[in-house]
Amino acid sequence: MQASRNGNVYVAKWWTQNEDPITASCQYCPWQLVGPCASARAAAPASVTSDALTVFPNPVLTGNRLSVDLGQRYEQVELELVGISGGKPYKVVAKNTRTVELTLPALPKGVVVLQVRADGHTFTKRLLNQ
Repeated sequence: MQASRNGNVYVAKWWTQNEDPITASCQYCPWQLVGPCASARAAAPASVTSDALTVFPNPVLTGNRLSVDLGQRYEQVELELVGISGGKPYKVVAKNTRTVELTLPALPKGVVVLQVRADGHTFTKRLLNQ
C-alpha cells in the first residue's frame, strides 16, 4: 500500500501493477505522494489510506448496508464509492458525525474504492464487492 522512491513515500490509491510512483502520481493516477521518507508520519494526515476508518462488512454486497466508522467526529464529511475501472461514483454527504450508514447501489463486481473527505483530511479504503 505504500512505497518509498527517491526519498519520498507514496501511497497506492487502488490496485496498481508496474506503475512507477514518480511518474504515476497525480489526482487521477494510482499513486499519491505523501512526502519525504524522514517526515512521512508528519505528512500522512493530509491524505492517507487509513486504518482509522472501520468499514463493515467487507466484502460488501450491492443493496446491503455499509457502516463506516470514521474514528472521530467530523463536521463535514463527503463519501465517494467508485469501482477501480471507473464508472459513475456513488456520493454521500454527512454533517457532524462519526459514523455513516450507506445502502449500496449497483456497483461493479470486484474492488471498489471508498474515499472519505472529512474536515480537510482525505482517507481511502479498498473494499471488495461480491
